[in-house]
Amino acid sequence: SIILPLCGVLTIWYLFMVNSEVLKNVNRGGGYFTRIGIYTLEIYVIHTIVSFHLPWIGDIIINLSQSNDISQIFSASTIQIVVSIVLSLITIEMSLIIRKIISHSRILSLLLLGKIYK
Repeated sequence: SIILPLCGVLTIWYLFMVNSEVLKNVNRGGGYFTRIGIYTLEIYVIHTIVSFHLPWIGDIIINLSQSNDISQIFSASTIQIVVSIVLSLITIEMSLIIRKIISHSRILSLLLLGKIYK
């Protein structure tokens, strides 16, 4: 179905284009989005190493969505979105940790990231 991806695109567009004042207030004082924005290149390069494929997560989501307790509160789509966000945050944080380790070596940072950190 195209409805869920379209809703996601419209939500992101609304946050960044129409309602940018909200993000300015969130990022005041160097928030999470600001930190991610500073290291976008490093996250992009390193996330391919850190990204992981967990096929068993799908089985857990299916079991949770078929459970009477959970299915009355959350749909399978909601569970998928929450799991995706959590895994994305873990991947971003792991990428930033690896970037910090790589930045201590001038040769590695030049070869892997194209930058020399001082």
